Amino acid sequence: GEEANWCDTCEGFLWQDVLAYQCSLCFTNTHEQCVKQEDICQGSSGEEAKSKKKIRSNTLDSDMLAKKMKYTRLLEDDMFADVFFDYGNGNHLPAHSFILHFRCPKLAGQIEDLRKKAGKGFFKQKKEHTPVHLNWNDTDNISLTSMQFVLNFLYSDNEEFQKIALMVQPSQIAEIWLWARTWELQRLERLMIQRHSKVLNNNTVFELLKGAHKVGAGPLKEQCMAFAHGNLQGFLSQKDKTTDLGMDLFQEVVEAFYDGKVAKAPDPGPIPGSTLIADLETMYAKVERGEEYSDGFVEIGGKKIHFNKAILAANSKLFTRELKPSVLPENCTQALGVESLNASAFQSLLKFFYFGDSSFSAIDSCNLISFCKRFELVEVLAICERQMRDNLTYDVVLDILAVVFGGSSGEEHMKMLEKSALDFAVQNLEYLDLTSLRKMDQELSSRIMYRLLTQLQIAPPPIRITRKEVSVQAKVTCLGVVGESVWLTGANGLAVHDLQNGSKAADIRRASNQSRCKAIIHVYLVGKVWVVYADGEVQVFNDSTRQMETSFPTGHCGHVMAAVLAPFDSQQPTCVWTAGADGVLNVFHGQSLEHLSSVQLNEPILSMCFDGMGMWLGSKGKLGVVPFQTMQPSLQELSGDGRVTHMLHIPTTKEIWCFCSSGDIVIHSAKSQKHVKTLSRHRDKFVAVAFVDGIVWSCSADSVMICWKARTYETLRTLRGVLSAVPVDAVCTSSSPATIWTSTKNNKICIYKKD
Repeated sequence: GEEANWCDTCEGFLWQDVLAYQCSLCFTNTHEQCVKQEDICQGSSGEEAKSKKKIRSNTLDSDMLAKKMKYTRLLEDDMFADVFFDYGNGNHLPAHSFILHFRCPKLAGQIEDLRKKAGKGFFKQKKEHTPVHLNWNDTDNISLTSMQFVLNFLYSDNEEFQKIALMVQPSQIAEIWLWARTWELQRLERLMIQRHSKVLNNNTVFELLKGAHKVGAGPLKEQCMAFAHGNLQGFLSQKDKTTDLGMDLFQEVVEAFYDGKVAKAPDPGPIPGSTLIADLETMYAKVERGEEYSDGFVEIGGKKIHFNKAILAANSKLFTRELKPSVLPENCTQALGVESLNASAFQSLLKFFYFGDSSFSAIDSCNLISFCKRFELVEVLAICERQMRDNLTYDVVLDILAVVFGGSSGEEHMKMLEKSALDFAVQNLEYLDLTSLRKMDQELSSRIMYRLLTQLQIAPPPIRITRKEVSVQAKVTCLGVVGESVWLTGANGLAVHDLQNGSKAADIRRASNQSRCKAIIHVYLVGKVWVVYADGEVQVFNDSTRQMETSFPTGHCGHVMAAVLAPFDSQQPTCVWTAGADGVLNVFHGQSLEHLSSVQLNEPILSMCFDGMGMWLGSKGKLGVVPFQTMQPSLQELSGDGRVTHMLHIPTTKEIWCFCSSGDIVIHSAKSQKHVKTLSRHRDKFVAVAFVDGIVWSCSADSVMICWKARTYETLRTLRGVLSAVPVDAVCTSSSPATIWTSTKNNKICIYKKD
């Protein structure tokens, strides 16, 4: 059949012919019927889910991004402006066609009409930057101060702008509302209605009513009428102000009240969200391709990359020394000296300038360092250094060391980067391509080699890990050790592979189930293999014949989220425990399949582990413990952030490691249940964990694998860029040597062995 993807909400198959949407809470691909199942959604809180998504994409929210961008600087310097609103007496406001076109198409259309009438050839395929002056020194146009406010909205509609909006003078509100409606700026129009309602009182109602009536601002006038009718005695008592209002307007207010037409303040509805970032992203995409309003470009590696000179100049005054205004796009390759940059690095820089995207790759960050220093891009330098430190991989670490030792390594932030890069290089020495040192300057490469060797002398010997990849026919979603073999399940059913060499031994016939497999459990004392699915079905196989013997439902009212093998009591040593999103914990006899007990929690159970005395349960920001003696659950707040998606019991230290969706590992004492430590090395949610031979293996969705020494919490190895794809499950075995199997999203099995 067709290749299946996963529904990240119910964790069932998502075939191409099934209706699917993106969940509004957790931003993951979801079945149509799963969208409203918030109890098992990837994020129970919209804000929490958005926060996790920002962490995963390594970006900031739009308000933070907008604060980092320098668009308001464009209004302070008219060097690259091509639109001028002239108000006489030398007063003018500069603006830019490329911003007006995307942020206020109605106003941009007026300007284009003027250019067209002037015969400037503006409607050629590549739009030109021919300057145009608009004489607005008359009563038919918006005033200078109000136009300044509108331009600030168009250039920087962020959290800071909303604070500025609260300082708009009452006399300006109606005028700004009028032009916001004229230019179809719905958000600004609603902001003015909100501001109008906040400044409306006994002292301002006359001025506001007169202004609203003058420009025909219906919603503002209705607000004033409603306020006057609700405070009519106070309104009539201010005779001097009623005189200024004018007889006709005064009579309109009074007659409406006595005619029974008492005004009610209209509900303008919610204020639309800011489209600033989305507009700027669209603008960048079209400008970069040379489709709209470009006035400069560079050629890197045979690729032509267009941009607006004004954007560069707003981020550093040093760009103005190299760039000059031009009507048509001009080649700025030599002027900017970008010959040493690669195309993706320059595009990453432009994305940050245009819409605040700071998700530079490590190699692009490395490539940008010298360019950023030359043009004093201090903020970009800080981002590059952070990205190089946090996104180290074996294929870029030598390039990053070249940046460190080729520059001012005495700076504090560079010392931190140097230590991180050297530690990583030493830990992953077997993966490094040292031939790249030959391409570097001899003195620089010698310095890198010297520092690597000295670091090797003082660094503790890292554990050696070998890796083998085995291709499979479809994505494997669950693994389980059964004797000397590993059982795998996925879209193509069940298969058996040899534990040591990974070779395929057999396919297993089974009843069809399109739900995701949550656990493969070998009940070795009775020779059974339980295959537990998210929809609650359990298929039971004979471990020697590999024939399916029976299947039965677990009885959960939601999806099964976890299953483990553990005793129930001294008389029932071999049992299978299942936990569900319905908050129910079920216990079954491993041989007779009899349902022995149920425990009800008030929270969905997402993960669990057995510590010898009871069952630990992980939920959304909470931990639960069910002691065997009482079977009475207790809950406590998690000393960390996010959902507990995986749990491990470490018998050597008697600790419970809780792996959270935020990327934190929260460790609790199994005896006292108190918080012991939090490890925060991962930056993404966990997808696979294992414990073997005193080492905890943790894999996160950003393809990072970390090996932890369980007793000391020491990081023994950090593997970045080595994983062929994001793991989706892991299984371990205590055989010698210690072995970890992980399945990945690109139809492979990776077998890691610790020498």
